[in-house]
Amino acid sequence: MPIAVFMAIAFWRIFSQPTKSLWRDWLLILAVYGTYSIFARASRAWPVVTASVMAFLLGIYIHGQLPYSLSVFGLTK
Repeated sequence: MPIAVFMAIAFWRIFSQPTKSLWRDWLLILAVYGTYSIFARASRAWPVVTASVMAFLLGIYIHGQLPYSLSVFGLTK
């Protein structure tokens, strides 16, 4: 059942979002990660994939939040 939910979320996001913004769509990334986690629980790559996905999500967050934080502290041009 969880695989159907993850796949449904992934397809929904792919067809409802512009193609240019899919690389930074948190729901899509987490749905793909959830699908992977169901199939690869015993994989040796599990920790590397998990760390990579979390680092990528952190990078997306920083990329979007940093300009606002810099402007609050008056550090922008």
